[in-house]
Amino acid sequence: MSASALLARETVAIGEILKYPETYYFRIATLKGTAQQVKPLGMYWSKWCVVSGSYTFVLDDGTGAIDVEVGGTCLGLGNMTIVNNGDDVIVEAVINKFIGGQGPPTIKASARDVRRVAK
Repeated sequence: MSASALLARETVAIGEILKYPETYYFRIATLKGTAQQVKPLGMYWSKWCVVSGSYTFVLDDGTGAIDVEVGGTCLGLGNMTIVNNGDDVIVEAVINKFIGGQGPPTIKASARDVRRVAK
């Protein structure tokens, strides 16, 4: 999806997702905020190839923060956007719920597309 198409979609406040997560589970949402705590995941084997370029970051939009997972590319083929700490970004992502342990579920965003926004 192009950056202009992402900008055309209505963004959802992260605070809204965290307040009413059941409304957003397994749905695509467009989020906008600042990337923080960017962590590369390194290379790993998938079922079909070696995946590289995967990373995670925390996206903060002022109403809340959510962990974002960005899948890499197979054998380095394809285009992807790498973000840095402090970059303003738009993320189109599937909102997921992870259950583990005794606490409440963890809400994460699995990115389908990430674009840097000019400041």
